[in-house]
Amino acid sequence: MTESQASHHPMRRTDRELSREDALRVVRASSYAILSFINPDTGAPQGVPVSATLAENGLIYWHSNNESSLTADGLRKCSAACLTFVAYAEDRPDLYSVDYASAVVAGCVRLVTDEAERKAALFAVCDRHVGQEHRAATEEYFAHGAGKANVWCLEPEHVTGKSRAWAEKVSNILAERGF
Repeated sequence: MTESQASHHPMRRTDRELSREDALRVVRASSYAILSFINPDTGAPQGVPVSATLAENGLIYWHSNNESSLTADGLRKCSAACLTFVAYAEDRPDLYSVDYASAVVAGCVRLVTDEAERKAALFAVCDRHVGQEHRAATEEYFAHGAGKANVWCLEPEHVTGKSRAWAEKVSNILAERGF
């Protein structure tokens, strides 16, 4: 599926639509994403949380166990998927609303089989969630446990983002967090 083949409904609340650049800030700032794919047994939508990371090469990676799973079977059967990220959410009962920042990234998923890309992807995931200051521990973890993990990649074909209170506060909050 390429972006030109994909059908994307225009966003109803265009006043809350983020630029691609800001949507990718949301992706980078999110600790996890919900991976949506087609359940291979039922054909119904399925969602699972993953520790996804936007790497410097512009691809999104996450890891999973290397055993057969519903997710792996689904992605092998149909590579079209999307990741939904939420970097910020604050209930606003006074406004009967929520201040938030979210992004949806759609594309095709593949299992990473190239060992150099796989290692770089695992390091990107670890750097995002553990921090680069723990690189020595990550090296050791990779040396002893890397064979136990699959690495998946989604190449972004369509990126959208949406936020309530982006300009007023959410963008600043993400900046304070380093994003």
